[in-house]
Amino acid sequence: MILARRVLIFKRYVDNKYESPWKVILDYFLSGVGEKFILQCNFDTRKLSIYLPVFCKECLDAWTMLNEVSVLSYEVVVNQIIWNNKNITIGKASIFDKMVMRKGIVTISDLLSDTRVFLKSIHVLNAKLSPVNFFNLIGIEDAIPSEWRFIFKQSTQHPCSHLSDKIYLNIDNSETDLSKVSSRLLCNAFKKRKQVPPSAQKT
Repeated sequence: MILARRVLIFKRYVDNKYESPWKVILDYFLSGVGEKFILQCNFDTRKLSIYLPVFCKECLDAWTMLNEVSVLSYEVVVNQIIWNNKNITIGKASIFDKMVMRKGIVTISDLLSDTRVFLKSIHVLNAKLSPVNFFNLIGIEDAIPSEWRFIFKQSTQHPCSHLSDKIYLNIDNSETDLSKVSSRLLCNAFKKRKQVPPSAQKT
């Protein structure tokens, strides 16, 4: 129940019909990782390059418990969001560049050309990136796991992203719209999991 309540905080957070001062505070702490955008990312709070208050970190940790995804197939890999990704790190920290993201470079597929060549995609070539931005993308390319590179080489598919504006939770191996989740649904999902984070055990 504790974990469920922590996740439901984000349901209220993304609801634009509901206004509260605590949302402004949360926006402030999450501004360095894209604010609400962080909930679409495959993140690990230990690798985010921002300061998080304890309770905020506990809520995000509860969120990640339900959103663990095995990145094993070509489709999953190319749809991985680059930013705040726990698998793409520089200096043991995940990366977030709001300026580059706003130019439409969000997922791995946005970096790949039709022939699966990095940094030769239409997104990158048309983004009019500064030398600094492009240099940062080279660092991101170098940080992509070797396992993912192997998947690219073995595939004959064209990179194609299916990024949605909606925020989903991975419940019972199925994407569930955050706006549709309930406390009961979340409680049942957490009950099925064996691992409970220390933050929940202490409470």
